[in-house]
Amino acid sequence: MNHIELLMFDLDGTLIDSGMTLVYGAQYVLSRFNISSKDINAERIKSYMGGDGTEFLRKVFNDFEVTGNIDLKTALQYFDEFFRENPAKGSELFPNVLEVLDFFSSKRKIILTNRSKEVAEYTLKHLDIAKYFEDIIGADGNECFKPSACPIKKALSHMIIDKHKSLMVGDMNVDIQAGKNAGVLTCGVTYGIGTREEIEKENPDFLIDDIIELKKIAG
Repeated sequence: MNHIELLMFDLDGTLIDSGMTLVYGAQYVLSRFNISSKDINAERIKSYMGGDGTEFLRKVFNDFEVTGNIDLKTALQYFDEFFRENPAKGSELFPNVLEVLDFFSSKRKIILTNRSKEVAEYTLKHLDIAKYFEDIIGADGNECFKPSACPIKKALSHMIIDKHKSLMVGDMNVDIQAGKNAGVLTCGVTYGIGTREEIEKENPDFLIDDIIELKKIAG
């Protein structure tokens, strides 16, 4: 499939294992509101990944039965504050990510994430992979985030790339939905946060268990 000219990667659960980073971030935000997180359920918090930051925090507060008096805008500012100071605490690259990024050094690559662009930039730099990507499309307002086609269409228009020569790679249903909504090829990965069943239900064009398999698809 050498006709693939653009690889669009989700970040969390696709390139990096960042589940604990989200848990630490949630604990930090809760502490700023003087809410004890000693009984936090890490696996449940990890399952809230996928939406934008505001939706993630709304679920966290609901989990602690906190309603009514929480300013989610302020909570999101605390959340971003945590990531600026701790861009990859608890995060690490999934196996074979570096090999794949090196292999595709000649192809155009971007990050397409529901994190804010600023937070994603801090994380990529901390993990020393920012150099592989020419742009980051983040969820920075205006409801332009996955599963909407908006972020992908924004990327394609900026880069002047044919959608039929573009591949969206992600670990959650919102990644595949965004790709399909935008009319690009899609590749689901099964090792991230989303389950195989959730990914298969979206009928991606490709499904892989290890990112190294991407070399055969788009190499």
